[in-house]
Formats: sequence, structure tokens, C-alpha cells
Amino acid sequence: MKAPDATKVKLNFWSGPKVDMEKQTDGFWTVTTAPLVPGFHYYTLNIDGADVSDPSTQAYFGGSRPVSAVEVAEPGSTYYSPQDVPHGQVREVWYNSKVTGTWRHALVYLPPNYDTQTKVRYPVLYLQHGGGEDETGWIRQAHANFILDNLIAAGSCKPMIVVTAYGYARRAGQTSPDLAGKPFGSPEMLKAMQDMTSAFEDDVTQALIPFIDSTFRTLSDRDHRAMAGLSMGGMQTFQVTLDHLELFSYIGGFSGAGGMLALGDRKLDPKNDYNGVFADPAAFAKKVRLLWIGVGTNEPECAQDFRDCMPHSTNLAPRSKGFRAEIISIAIASADRPLIKGAFHGESQPSQVCRNRRCGRNRCCSSSTCVRL
Repeated sequence: MKAPDATKVKLNFWSGPKVDMEKQTDGFWTVTTAPLVPGFHYYTLNIDGADVSDPSTQAYFGGSRPVSAVEVAEPGSTYYSPQDVPHGQVREVWYNSKVTGTWRHALVYLPPNYDTQTKVRYPVLYLQHGGGEDETGWIRQAHANFILDNLIAAGSCKPMIVVTAYGYARRAGQTSPDLAGKPFGSPEMLKAMQDMTSAFEDDVTQALIPFIDSTFRTLSDRDHRAMAGLSMGGMQTFQVTLDHLELFSYIGGFSGAGGMLALGDRKLDPKNDYNGVFADPAAFAKKVRLLWIGVGTNEPECAQDFRDCMPHSTNLAPRSKGFRAEIISIAIASADRPLIKGAFHGESQPSQVCRNRRCGRNRCCSSSTCVRL
């Protein structure tokens, strides 16, 4: 990058090297890093103490702000690359939410032939981003639209509509909490997260779903509606779906700390928490078609405890017709992007996974601002 008047420039990969750049005679600063592991790597440039995005590249929303990024491709993997197959469309929509008192933004993936096969209706997946990212992440960083195009072309999944919504919400008239100096895990921080998730839950169920069902050709019954999410989005998924089994029959969490908001610092009580939905496994299995939970073996307890309770709470479910519970543990850290893309694609463990922690701190990725796709 060109900064002829700068005295010091450092390249800062959030999940990798932090290295000084060298000034050239023409005013450009350059550096060559060691090879990075496969994955999507956010980075910034520190110019004389100012941390900024690279002005020569496009920005992605991560860490609660637009930042630069480099993707190191997963060797031999093409499932998330654009292929010579029919492609769907990603559309931007705005919907009016009485819950928040604002117009809210979402992206909607429509499968190939949506506009030509006008009598066909489709199931809907609501797919949520991780903390620090926004509704654009699953498309721009994770290439979910290409993954779906390729799966549909291969006959590996049914054509569906996918909605990625903005995961932060505040009720109309509610003021922003002052969390200055409040550490992660503090009662004030937990209360703010609970309030946000509660507002988001009502926004999804009272505003977003009705808007999607009235705007697009959906199959609007619960048997054709799913919700899944990464990290914070997984936490939100469990909160929304388990409170509203009348609306959802497919549930998925990728490194999602299911019990964090509902339970605080205690372990999940399957018989009583989430309105007791796990108390009767047979009844749960009659309502839910799929419960999919993927959690890394090195993840914080808030994610692992929720995962570990599931085999006990669903021990009758695998014998129930039409229900499938998949509880997966993989020996990696938390919220690694190749794993998440592979999980979305239907793989339990891709051939290559990034083993670097994204936040660099041993805390739950469900609220870390540097959680990654």
C-alpha cells in the first residue's frame, strides 16, 4: 500500500502474523508473509498507530466493522466455488419491523428457475451469521449461494429459499445499554445479550417470517421451515426454534452455545430449560425432523455442555420415525470457516480445516466480536 509520509506500517492478520512492512523508495510499503492455513483471514493495516482497512481491496463486514480479508482456498475443494451449473439469485430486501420500529435488511437466496417455474413453492432456511458479522457474511464470505447451487445441481439437496437476516435487534424505544468497562460474562453484558436475542426472536417470528411468506413462494408450514446459525447465530437459532416449535421442524447449530443466554453460567437442565422441550424425547422427535449440532472439541464449556446434553435428552429420538439427531464433535478450535462451510455443505469434517482460533482468547465465540465464518 502507498503511504509515502508514514513512518511505520504493520500488517495485522487477526488469525495469523502481525508483521512490520518495509518502505520502498517509491512510497509503497510491502511485506511477504509465511503461507497461511486454508480459510478466510481478516486483516487490517496499522499506519502510524491508526488501524485501518486496506484501501486497495474490497471490505467485508467482520469484527463489527468493514475490514479487509484474504481467502486461502481449501486444497482440492470446489463445493463452494462457482461451477458451470444453473445459478440462483441473491436479492436484497427491506422489511418493516414493528418490533424494532425500524426498516430491517436481509438477503434472500432464490434457487435456479425460481422466476420461470412460477407454480413451484419452496421450503425456507433462515441462516444466521456469527457475532461481529452481519447478514452479508454467509453470502460474501462463506459463498452459501454457490454451495447451494452446486448441491442442487448434484441432486444432493432440494431447491430451497435461504434467508440471512441482520442478527442484532433492539426493541422500539429501548435505549442502547452502556457497557463501557463491563467485561464479557458480566451480568450487564449477559443482560444486554438476552435483551438483544429476545428482540431478535420476536422480529424473526412476528416480522421477518410473515414478510418472507407473503413476498416469496414459500411452503409456509413448519414442516418446510428450518433455522440454523454459526456461533452467535447458533445460539439465536436454539433460542428461537426451541421457543417456537410450532414454526420450525429443522434446527442446526454450528459452534453455537445453545444454553448461554437461557442458562447463564449453569449447565443445561434438559427437563426444564427451553420450556421443557427435551423432557419428553419421543414428543420432541414427533415435532422435530432434524436436530444438527456441530461443536469443536476445544470449544468453551457453554458450547460443549449444550452438545453433551443432547444425546441424553434425545436418547429415544433416533428410534422415532422421521427424526434424525446428529451430534458431531470435531478436534479443532472454534468457529473455523472451512469446517463451517463443510458442515453447511453436508460434510462432518472437510479435508483441510483452519486450526487457528479466530478471537485469540479463550472465551465463548458466541459473543466474541472477532468470531469468524
